[in-house]
Amino acid sequence: MRINLSMIHLTMIFLIVGGVMTCTHAQVTSPDDSISMYLNNAAPVQSAATQNPLKPPDTSSPQATLISFLDAMNRSYRLLMKAHRINNETPGVFTPDSVQKMAYQAEELLRRGVYCLDLSEVPPTFKRLTGYEGALKLKEIFDRIDLPPFQQIPDARDIEKEEEEKRFPKLHRWRLPNTDIIIARVEEGARMGEYLFTPQTAARLDEFYKRVYDYPYKSGVPVSKDFLEFYMSTPGRLLPPKWSQWLPEWSKQRFLSQTIWQWFVSAIICLLAIYFLIRVYRVVSSRVDALSPTKYLWRQLLFFLVIILTVLALIYVFEAHLNITGPIFNAIRRILSPIFWLLIAVAVFYLGRAIAETIIDSPKIDPKGIQASYLRAVFGMFGFIAAISVFIFGLSRIGVSLIPLLTGLGIGGVAVALAARPTIENVIASFMIFWDKPYQVGQRIKVMGHDGTVESIGLRSTRIRLLTGPLSSIPNEKMAAMEIENIGRRPYIRRTFNITITYDTSPAKITRAVEVLREILAVPQNRQLGDEAGIICRYFDSGFETILICVFF
Repeated sequence: MRINLSMIHLTMIFLIVGGVMTCTHAQVTSPDDSISMYLNNAAPVQSAATQNPLKPPDTSSPQATLISFLDAMNRSYRLLMKAHRINNETPGVFTPDSVQKMAYQAEELLRRGVYCLDLSEVPPTFKRLTGYEGALKLKEIFDRIDLPPFQQIPDARDIEKEEEEKRFPKLHRWRLPNTDIIIARVEEGARMGEYLFTPQTAARLDEFYKRVYDYPYKSGVPVSKDFLEFYMSTPGRLLPPKWSQWLPEWSKQRFLSQTIWQWFVSAIICLLAIYFLIRVYRVVSSRVDALSPTKYLWRQLLFFLVIILTVLALIYVFEAHLNITGPIFNAIRRILSPIFWLLIAVAVFYLGRAIAETIIDSPKIDPKGIQASYLRAVFGMFGFIAAISVFIFGLSRIGVSLIPLLTGLGIGGVAVALAARPTIENVIASFMIFWDKPYQVGQRIKVMGHDGTVESIGLRSTRIRLLTGPLSSIPNEKMAAMEIENIGRRPYIRRTFNITITYDTSPAKITRAVEVLREILAVPQNRQLGDEAGIICRYFDSGFETILICVFF
């Protein structure tokens, strides 16, 4: 009986000691072991998630966000390295389809890692590149520093419990111990309620990466060794093409964050682009004097379109094939993007002018008439507004704040309106002339002491070729306010003159003289003026008889 009690006591002691040792071991287990163990157990679940590309990563808590990020980046690295190895081992020049599919899956996993970053403050133009580099730098940081145990990172249940117990929860913002890396809940926007690495963290990732760059990679946990270096130093968007393995080693040396071969090829491509644009310009500008205004405008528009396509091609080659990254590519994009949107705005403006001239070329419209002037003005105005809108939209895409720009445009618009008041008055007067139509091109008018033929009616002024030869330009504001005598619209010209005859002339001779005059002048006896038309005989006491002749033609 005593032996059995002793055995029971010993068994209890061993159990207690074993439990204490187990607890102690759990407490001293490396922090990354907890996360790596969870990642290994959760891998099948995450793999099932990636089979459905519409299912986003779990960002319901800081714990879920961190695990989703590490899992996506580790699996992207392994899959990409596998694809790269198979690609180099496969004979031939072209990448097999199976390898391209693996590279696409690796890029999808990389995008899932980028999904965990809050890039709401990054301009849309730079969001993809910033997201890729930011995710890779963050993974390089995590591969070099200690992460807390999995159990110490708040999950969805911890957050829900704290929200029920506390009025002001603190778990909505979680900081990685001993760092400035923060995961916080998004309070507004399309991703409201998700836990993401904050915009401030994303903006400082380059700074954090430089601080830990000289630290060694951790051992015993999954790491993506030299993932960022592989991405930045090889051509192609993610998987380098097969020809990259034949590059000499000296060309892979870095200079200003880019390899030597990238600088060399970029210079050649830029020189070829400049040479191509010069050749196109010479073709477009040849024999301009023989072209009509319409064809000249369409040629100019074509040249701007060629420049736009060239800029797009340069950006695509730099990003997708040469893989220019980092601050160099950001500088290139910040230079080329405003130029690109400015060219589009100019092309839109020229498109409006070209359409207007094409319509004016129709035989129904006088190219010097007021209708042609208004077509040019309307299409020019809408083209200008569309061009300004396109340029402002483009500036917003590259991160330029629109509030100061719109404020400046508003103030500038008021100043321009005050300075251009006479011009605006002339434009409004031209609209009055257009609707009232007191005169048209080709008609003879008398106004303000000027007598001549209207040659053109513009938005600002009317041009009159005087009978004496000079060309007079009168502002439309005055033309709309003055009395205009339109000689060109008179239905006839009336001329009157008298023929006196002696008193002793017989009536028969007078009657015969009137008949002869009517035959000569071929004037009908009754016209619009009634009794005043034709030839009338008048008698005076002075001893003479007068024949009054009224002629209309």
